[in-house]
Amino acid sequence: MGREIEQADKEVSYSRDVATLNTSHLIDTLSKSYMAFIKKNFISKHPSVFLQGHPGVGKSASIISIARRIESETNKKVVITDIRLLMFNPVDLRGIPIADKDKHTAVWLKPEIFDLSCSDDVVNILFLDELTSAPQSLQAAAYQIALDRKLGEHTLPSNTFVIAAGNYQDDFSVTYAMPSALKNRFMHFDIKTDVDAWLVWARENSINPIIINFIERHPDLLSTQDFNPDKPIIVTPRSWEMLSVLINALDDETDKLEIMIAGVVGRSLAKMILNDIQAPYNIQDVIDGKTKDVPESISDIQYVTKVLEQKIDYFIEDEQKIKNILSFILNLPVDYGLRIFKKILHYEIESYKVEQLDVFKEYMNRLSTYDDAS
Repeated sequence: MGREIEQADKEVSYSRDVATLNTSHLIDTLSKSYMAFIKKNFISKHPSVFLQGHPGVGKSASIISIARRIESETNKKVVITDIRLLMFNPVDLRGIPIADKDKHTAVWLKPEIFDLSCSDDVVNILFLDELTSAPQSLQAAAYQIALDRKLGEHTLPSNTFVIAAGNYQDDFSVTYAMPSALKNRFMHFDIKTDVDAWLVWARENSINPIIINFIERHPDLLSTQDFNPDKPIIVTPRSWEMLSVLINALDDETDKLEIMIAGVVGRSLAKMILNDIQAPYNIQDVIDGKTKDVPESISDIQYVTKVLEQKIDYFIEDEQKIKNILSFILNLPVDYGLRIFKKILHYEIESYKVEQLDVFKEYMNRLSTYDDAS
């Protein structure tokens, strides 16, 4: 029996994979957790949270959304205190020492960043942003904050949640490895880029419709896939928010618009965005089955073909949209329509059988007629 128990112990393993959430799920999960602790007057017992994700994925914006939701559901004021440890040194965080003549000791004055409200009508969120960008000498200051909710002589008010955030080491941003002891003081979440969640956020936060429409048509372009340190421009959800502000300010000054867009997301994307703005029709109408009209110029046909090829990944399981696409390519020149048709055939579709669709059979007949004519 002893050997069996020993063997069983050896076979026990713990998965240390971090839970991965999109920003929408994160906001919902943490909001519910925080509100449960607020209702039980137990805020100080909530574990400190560490969010890790690529630059610009929406970590900071998520904190703001969480604060808004808490305010709307608890009628309490939520105050976010955003601290970038990289901007400080350990002495700054502890405060300024002054002499206590009576006790013949030094007393540390509380630094202003820890001067948080203790009111029952307030909830504090202490946000340690870019934690992994701080060297380990500064990260050490987060040890006490995360676990003991204090730093030196200063204790956080009991109405304070602690959240930290940082980037991955392979993002080529300034990052330092987080010591194991500090990791163990947080509950961890990986934040991933999610197009649908970002679009919901974009509409709620009045992002320019040009950008929303563009990302709907090109969801794969929301974020750079390869964070190459040799390239000056890295596109993230934060980039599109920045670009929205520029477009709102420049209105229809197209000559200035292309230069400014290129400065944020690069020349190639700038041209694509302007092509979309100036396109004679909306490609989304093709996908939604609102039009089967084919562009007149070869350059526009090439553009439509390229966009549809890119977008098929995102709705291949949507039978009606694939029907719409097949109906559209019936009218395209065969060489272009065949590119999209082959892309559709590349997938193993689970929700329906594409070869049983009437429009699929109709396109096959067109191909056979074309081959005979050739």
